Amino acid sequence: MALAQRLSFTPPTHPMHHNLAWARTETGCLFRLAGIDTTSPAVSGQGGIYLIGVGTFLARCLEAGHADDIGSALARARHDLAQHAPEGGRNLSLTWAFVPMEARDPVLRYLVNRLRPIRISRHGANFRATDPRPVNVPPEFHASADIPPAA
Repeated sequence: MALAQRLSFTPPTHPMHHNLAWARTETGCLFRLAGIDTTSPAVSGQGGIYLIGVGTFLARCLEAGHADDIGSALARARHDLAQHAPEGGRNLSLTWAFVPMEARDPVLRYLVNRLRPIRISRHGANFRATDPRPVNVPPEFHASADIPPAA
């Protein structure tokens, strides 16, 4: 399956709900933040939404954000989070979805409301004033407050 096809924004199945094509490895798993090539054409220069969490199953959402260049945003997040995350960031998972610019603030607002990430990275000035736009949430991601921290 072609990478661009697998990661494209899909039309809504319901007028108020968008199905996002969340990026996955070839085996269907979340990506590891430490292992992602942020200069790859799959993310570099591509705009959309991204989620970073601790763990691979029942990942605690650490950061949710949107950017015009997901690759640059992931490179910054990898650097910042590696200093504070458990195991120096080696256990950080991520996924992303391509989302049109006009939908990024509403989609991010919905994800932030659902997942309550510790950090929010955004560039839109109207983030708090926008109405949330419901989207599918990757099943591995859960609200930070819902999962106890690892011992």
